[in-house]
Parts: sequence; C-alpha cells; structure tokens
Amino acid sequence: MRIGTARSIGIRRVCALMIALALVFVGFAAPVAAKAESDGMLRVKLTRLGAPKSIVLTADCDYTLASDPTVRVPAGETATITAEGGGMTLSLGDRSVALGDTAKLMREKPGNCGIRFTQPELSNRFCGDLGLSASDGVITAILNIYIENYLYGVVGYAMPPSAGLEALKAEAVVARTVALRRKATRADAAYDIADNADQVFKGCNDASDYANVVRAVDETKGGVLYYDGSLAQCAACASNGGQTESSKNAGGPALDYSVVRDDPYDFESKTAAVRTAVVNKDLTGISDELYDALTQGVRDQLDGAESFRLLGVESVTACESRYPAPSRLYKSLTFKLRVSGRDASGAEQTGSVSVSIPTYGAFEDWYGLSINPEANETVWVVEGERAFNISFRRSGSGVGLSLRGAQVMAEKKMRASEILSFYFPGVEGRRLSLSDSARSKAVPGPTPAQQPIATARLSQKTDLLDAADDSGTAVATVAAGAVADVYAAQGEWVAVGSSGKYGFIRADSLEGISLAGSGLTRPEATTYGRATAEVEVKRLPAADAQTVGALSAGEVVKVAAWTDQWRMVSYQGEAGFVPADALEVREAEAADDDAADATPEDPDAFVAAGSGVSAVLKQDAPLFDYPNELSSIIENLKAGDAVTVLAYSRAWARVRTKAGREGCLRLESVTAVEDETTTASDVEGGAIRKVKGKKYLFVTAGSAPVYATWDTGSEVIQTVYYGEKVRVGAYNSLWACVRVGDLTGYMRMDALAEQKPAALEGGSLVRAAAGLMGVAKADATAYASASPDARQALTLEKGQRVAVVAYNAAWALVRVDGVTGYVRLEYLEKAIE
Repeated sequence: MRIGTARSIGIRRVCALMIALALVFVGFAAPVAAKAESDGMLRVKLTRLGAPKSIVLTADCDYTLASDPTVRVPAGETATITAEGGGMTLSLGDRSVALGDTAKLMREKPGNCGIRFTQPELSNRFCGDLGLSASDGVITAILNIYIENYLYGVVGYAMPPSAGLEALKAEAVVARTVALRRKATRADAAYDIADNADQVFKGCNDASDYANVVRAVDETKGGVLYYDGSLAQCAACASNGGQTESSKNAGGPALDYSVVRDDPYDFESKTAAVRTAVVNKDLTGISDELYDALTQGVRDQLDGAESFRLLGVESVTACESRYPAPSRLYKSLTFKLRVSGRDASGAEQTGSVSVSIPTYGAFEDWYGLSINPEANETVWVVEGERAFNISFRRSGSGVGLSLRGAQVMAEKKMRASEILSFYFPGVEGRRLSLSDSARSKAVPGPTPAQQPIATARLSQKTDLLDAADDSGTAVATVAAGAVADVYAAQGEWVAVGSSGKYGFIRADSLEGISLAGSGLTRPEATTYGRATAEVEVKRLPAADAQTVGALSAGEVVKVAAWTDQWRMVSYQGEAGFVPADALEVREAEAADDDAADATPEDPDAFVAAGSGVSAVLKQDAPLFDYPNELSSIIENLKAGDAVTVLAYSRAWARVRTKAGREGCLRLESVTAVEDETTTASDVEGGAIRKVKGKKYLFVTAGSAPVYATWDTGSEVIQTVYYGEKVRVGAYNSLWACVRVGDLTGYMRMDALAEQKPAALEGGSLVRAAAGLMGVAKADATAYASASPDARQALTLEKGQRVAVVAYNAAWALVRVDGVTGYVRLEYLEKAIE
C-alpha cells in the first residue's frame, strides 16, 4: 500500500476508530495447505484447437520432452507436431523426433510464460506443460497450467476487463472455486476442465487493458469459497434478470447459499439482457396474435357471444409462478379488459373481463422476447400512463454470481467480499496455498567457495534434499528459525547452506529474506525507489527465482537495501527483489514528493493514531502483514487480546501486539479502550461524552440526516430511516457521533432512541438502487413518517416524477426538491426511462 501524508485527526477520526464496521461476509481465513489442495495445477483440454492433424507452436521459454530431456524446443523457435501413422512426429528446423502416440512437452521455467499456437491459430499465451496424444490421425492437447495463470485467461472473458476491480476480484474467486471443485471430482479423468465448457478459457492476454484482470487474480491469489467444510458449489451467469435463481430450481441440489431473491444491482445494469413489449392501454399497435387471443378469451367467457368490442386494457398481472414465491418466472399474464356489448334487449353494456395468456411459448414468441433457449426469463410488468411495459430479463441460468450485477456493485464502491456475500450468503472465504509445480531446470548446487546471494530464516523444520525435487533424498534436517545462506534460485527451488550442510529446499520455506554480499548498502534514512519501467518482483535476488508480482512504470516502493545488481524492496508487506537498473533509488529527503504521490488522498488511506490507542479484539481475527485479506498472516489473535493501534483507515487498523509484532487487522475486529469520560467542547449541546464499549440507538424519525460535522449547516453525507440501528461513539445532549455502514458522521439526538420503535406497516425499509425514479399514478399525499396519521410533508400530482429513496411492501420514501416523505406504494409506479 502506498502511504500518503498524514491528516489532522479530530474527534470524527477518533470516533471512526472507536466504531467498528460490521461485515456481512467472512473474510479470507488463514492459508490452507492440505495435501489435496496444495497442488495448484489444472489440466485443461484445449478443445478450441479443434481436431487438428498437426499443430504449429512457438514457445517463449525453453521446453523439453519429458521422455527425453535432450530434445529441446528453445524459446523463440517454432515447432510442428504432426499425427501420422500410429503416432506423432516433432519437427524442429531440420530435426525430426518420433514421439509415439503420447508425449509431454515440459516447461523449463515457471510463471507467466508458455506456448503460442499459430496453427490452428489461437490468440494469447498458454502457460504450462503441454500433453499431446494422437488417435485416428487427430491430435488432442491438454495443458497442465498453474491455476492463477489459468484464471488470467478466464476472468477477462467472463466480464469485460474494464469492469471494476472489485467485480473482477469477485469473479476470480468464483472461477477459482469452480475450477478446484471440478478438479476434485476428476482425479481419474484425462483432464479436469475444458476450455470451452464450464468456464471459457482463452489463454493469458498481454494487452494493456487486461492489467486489472491480472491484478484481480493476483490480489485474490488462492482465494476460494467454502461452505460446511467443503468447496462451495459456485456458479456465475451473465445476468440473472433482476432475481437470483436457486440451484434447486435450476435442476441442481438444494443449497443453503443458493436462494431466490431480488437483485437490484443486476436490475439496474444498463448492459443486462432485457427485452420489452409495449402493450398500449387503448389496444392500438398490439400484435395480431395477442389481439386474437384476447378476443377469443373474452368470447369463451361470454358463452360464444360475437357482439362485443374490446375497449382497452385496465391492468396486466404476471401470474402462476413456476416456483414458490418470490420467483418471478411467471407462466401467464392476466389481462383485465374493458369490454362493451349488447344484452338480449339490445341495450349497450360495459364491463370487465380477465383473460389469461401463456407467458412462455405464446406472448414471448409473439413479441420476440426470448433470451434463453429455455423458458427461463424473469417477467416484469410496469404500468405507464398510456401503456404497460412487459419486460423479459435474464441471460443464463440466473444461479450464483451475476456478472452484470457485480459490475454495478463495483461501480457503487462495494468490495469483492460484499459482492460475494450477496450472491453466496453464508459462505466462508478461505485462502489456499496452491503451488505451481511446473518443472524447473536443475538449480546450481552450492559449494563452500561460493558467495551467497541472500540470507534467510527457515520458517519451519526443513529437510535439505540432494536434488531440487520432492523425491530427492534428505541429506540433513534444519530446525525452524535457523539461518540459511541462499546460493541460487530457480522457480520454487533454492540451493542453501546452513551450519555446514548444503542442499535444496522450496523457496516457501524461507522467511526474513535479506540481501547478502560485501557490496551491500543499507540506507541510514527512509529510502524510496521509483520503477523506471514495468518490472517483475522476485522472491529472491535471482533472475530465475519465483515471480511474486510486478511493479508498474512509475510505481514508488520503499527500498531496504541494495547491491550493484539488486534492490530489496517492500512489496505487499514482504521482501521482494527487482533488478538494480529497473529502480531509481532516492533517499527520503529527495523523495518526499514521490512518497506523497504514491498514495492519492482516498478514503482507504491510513492516518496516524497519535501516540497510539489501546484496543482489544472483539473476536478471533488474523493479523495480516498487509491491509489485504489475501496477504500473509503473521499470527491469529484471540478475542480479548490487547493491541496498540498505530494507524487506521476506514476498514483497517495497523496495530502492534504485546509481543511486538506489527500488522493489520480489519477495523471491525477491534474496539478502542476508552473510559466513559466527559470532554469539554464548544459543540452545541455541551460537553461530549465518549462511549465505553458498544452503544446502539434506533432511528425514530421517518428519515434523519447524517451530517459531516456537529452542525446542521454542514454537508449531509447519508440519510437513515425509521427503525435503522446506528452505533454511537460519542454524544452530548443534542448530538451523537455515529457509525452508519462504513461512514462516520453526526446526528441529532432527537431522531434517536434507546428502544427499537414499532415495526412499520409493510416491513423494514429497503434502500432503493441509486437513480430509481417513480411516477405518481394519482394525486397523493406524502407524510413525514410511514403513517397516514403523520403530518403532511409533500403533495404529489398525478404524473409527477419523484426520486425513490427506500421502500417496503406498503410505503415508499420519496424525495422532491430535497424534501422527503412517505407515500403509499399503490400510488406509485416505476418510471420508464
């Protein structure tokens, strides 16, 4: 995280620290490294190649033949694999090698490198080992790819790369969960997942506009969803039609976290699949099929009478839901018609007749409203002044994550965790430790005469192996915490020496990594570096070491030490290494502007907590190395543990434990320890009293503003409604400092009460989607609260447009020219833009 300049901390900031943000989604827990889950490789069948008799490819890193490592496909050279006779042949330049009916090309370097197919042509890069087999003259290709590289080629095709970062992150977590669950069921199959089924996979795209896709995957690395101890059965759809579908209704198992509920975010999307028919109330312009069906329906109810006329449509109601309420998959539309005719005496009579029309297969076909192959669209009827607008919505099954809805939520600044908790209520986020087991070439072995490139501690008791391979023989065992010299690195393997013993270990066994060497420079003052170009960050100071991330050109990082060849930097809370020529180092005095520029003044920026604030944990919580739920976990703290808060943002607190460890906690995990003392103040209402522990009050007014300061003339930053609960951090006789969602502000005490008020007719209010507009269907009165006995707040005229702020089954809170009031829902209809 980039740290910006400190800002002043008034009572509002203290209140923000005291009041924790309530989350509805369980954050990602500690890494899980169960053996079955540690293998991060995925076997993907490349069906998009078709049924080729030959394949032409170019590798951008060296590949070797698994059965004969002397057969090499060098980086940058083109190879051809041809199926002929009973097997395949590899052609490289003037050389040809018989492969038999199966073969595997092994990648010599892990990371985001691999193969490009030029015949059949597929765009993008396909990273991993390539398995090939031939049958009846046709080649089948299966790519063994690290799941994070796989997701680079999935997320950016499930939703646009330009979608908000948090939406992309939510999709990355869902796609990772789907892939791993699929893999767990196919251990004995030839492949885990296909590239054109389950999830579309098109390889890694290097285009600049895919940078956010890569970032979304990297920032959720290992993140998956669990339920009841197992990987959740996740799904995603393009658009759910304004209502999530349950897995049971879609023909799958009944899942507690897959339910039918209205989705205002998908409904609000301007890119969601929607088709609308307009049925004029005077019946002009309606389809011949509908007119004939309505006429026949009336005739059937009038005992075959022929002498009648259809005068107009009084109402249209969607009926007969296919599944239990609140499902909107309605099987019929009931048209209430105004009809005139003559009775037996010849007198003109008028009346109403209701006719039911099948929704799917009739009305849908007549107006071309079908979106899905099956009758799976949600049906919405909105009455306008002159017509009824009947919309069909939904693209896909409607189950799980709505890609359109997630994009709208991201536009509203909602986090990936909030998006996931909405679409998968009750799931648990976990972070798995998934390894990239791509084959690496041999790591140079250490000798006592060599100079180490780095030093590190062993994070756990570790065997030194005689080869860079899990099947190697242990030559010695090194205790946890022992210091090791690092001599060379290749991918996930390193050559080390410790206490006179030498061998190979995995890089993830090391922690506290530091540069080594006589040419090492350590700055005396805080020093920053600016990346001169986009550059990979390595886990160790070696060109072939594992890549842990990347810096963008111009990005500023803190520099801890350097040699002639390497810079040791702080990358996402851990030590990382970049080549010296890729980073311009400046000491703090010369880098003040750069450091300030590194962080925009945004709501997530940290501010210092002065001399530190004592706090205790309200619940068990992981202490993260970096303010990101997928960063390394330093330790798991327990409820009641005491910490010192050093700084905080709107969502995180940077703390120091009693053991002296520093890290980051979610802000809602801690409560400031403050006595309920009175503080002198010139605020209206007298001295301010700070709250000890938790204190909640309920809104008793129909609606109440939350101000930016202790002043009714200040900006209104939020509005809360009757019955809502707010947390209070400080108060006096007239004012309360409150926490509402992730906002801190100030409310008048006369709008609050200790006791929860009586329930509203129609149930709790639901906040309306931003920009929702309504139209008065008739002249109506809007009241100060949701009761006809309350004082009049507004008078609405028929046809008047109003902003809808909140609603329940009986009332809508509307706003006109800054004035709010409650109007009965039956007097309001949704405006058609």
